[in-house]
Amino acid sequence: MELDLGLFTFVSAFGFVTAAIIGSFLVNLKQLSDFRFPENPLAQWFIALPVTAFAGPYWVARESMFGMVRGGISYLIGGFGILVSVIWSFCAGVFVVEFLVLLSII
Repeated sequence: MELDLGLFTFVSAFGFVTAAIIGSFLVNLKQLSDFRFPENPLAQWFIALPVTAFAGPYWVARESMFGMVRGGISYLIGGFGILVSVIWSFCAGVFVVEFLVLLSII
């Protein structure tokens, strides 16, 4: 099976952009005082799992970069965090792109 680097890059970028949008949105939600999660623990899980699955690559990449810049973590560990973020972005991007194809958007 031949690796299509362009497709891999597109799907990874799409997954990371989705992660950045969701992650940035959640950071801004923390600043809103009237926003509350449901009191039901089951509803909290249904919200938390997809959000974490899609916002995770952005959070991992951001914290890895900040850690390397501040000197809190070594470049090896930071690079590993970036690598995990790229792989995670690809997995999230596959799901998002497949969903958009299913909806006939792309």
